[in-house]
Amino acid sequence: MPQGTGPKIRIMSEQSGRVSRRGRGEAERSFRMQKEGIMRRSWTDQILWGMAAIVLAMTAALCIVGSIRSQAADTQKVREAYYEQSEREYLSRVREFMEEQGYRNSGITLNRVVDSDGQRSYKVLVHHGALDRLEEAAQEEVLRQIEDLGFQDADCIFTARILR
Repeated sequence: MPQGTGPKIRIMSEQSGRVSRRGRGEAERSFRMQKEGIMRRSWTDQILWGMAAIVLAMTAALCIVGSIRSQAADTQKVREAYYEQSEREYLSRVREFMEEQGYRNSGITLNRVVDSDGQRSYKVLVHHGALDRLEEAAQEEVLRQIEDLGFQDADCIFTARILR
């Protein structure tokens, strides 16, 4: 059967809403063209949907990373608060010890160094005229006792010196 002589098919035009009579070949050609148009739109839509998915995934990842960083910062703040409180208590114990030993109004300075791996080194400098006049063995005993007053933490090292 020659093309266009077959049974007529009623096709409603999407744009005008009119019903037209076309032959089977013409209808198939029109359908193919519409399908190709849909496939082209589908290809670009896939790219857009893929980009939207990537943007959403990156946004979710950034939110998760931000939350983790916030929790790490909170943990760091809590740790710092703990060490600050421990340092204040340590200084008060050293002052009490010095007063008990008869060294009132001693100058006491605490220096802290924190390494990149979290290790803390404390250097206690003590100044009192009477300490300067003690023999070296007695000075070392006082300094050892000051070091022993330090709070017990695996990441902390205490060193005491007499400031002259």
